[in-house]
Amino acid sequence: MGLRPSSGFVAVLAAVLALAASPGCESTGGGEADEATALQIRGRIESLATLRGADLDENMRILGVIMRDTSVPLLIEALEGHSNPDVRARCAHSLGYSQDGRAVEPLARALSDPNDGVRYTAAYNLGLFRDGRGLPVLIEALRTGDPMNRRLGNQALKSLTGQDFGFDPVAEPEARAAAADRWEKWYLDVGAANAGSRLLPPGSRPR
Repeated sequence: MGLRPSSGFVAVLAAVLALAASPGCESTGGGEADEATALQIRGRIESLATLRGADLDENMRILGVIMRDTSVPLLIEALEGHSNPDVRARCAHSLGYSQDGRAVEPLARALSDPNDGVRYTAAYNLGLFRDGRGLPVLIEALRTGDPMNRRLGNQALKSLTGQDFGFDPVAEPEARAAAADRWEKWYLDVGAANAGSRLLPPGSRPR
């Protein structure tokens, strides 16, 4: 299944899930960063590799919200080309915070990232735009061998959809498989074309 998701994915997705009920501000515009601003943004992007906890979340919010108009192109560039999967995943989170329409297709492309953690992170943050293309990736996370990734995949699905099919990340394999099957059935019943419309608006997502 590719590279093992990093501990950074676990920590950051947990933090973002706790804050995801807050509605974002949509934007589809933006200007080009001047040289000094671009240098500052790139420095903040590089620091995503080492920051933790509240400092990490603050930096992602600065990139995704406060500096959004000029940071989004550079976040997309790093999401698609940075060598560190932690940085790619955290750029995906920053883009999710941004609620900027320019982020949607890059997040969709990141569903094919070679690192599982980046793929799961992109899937969740794509869902924050009410785009359902990442839901199969999150359902796939329920079947992984890592209980933490199973738990966070289930939390992400419940947060985005408001649905709960009784998945327990530490249950016996047969019970987990049955609950994952229920998620898959829900997705198939909704249909890929309609899945985005079934995702919850940011302000109504359960915490």
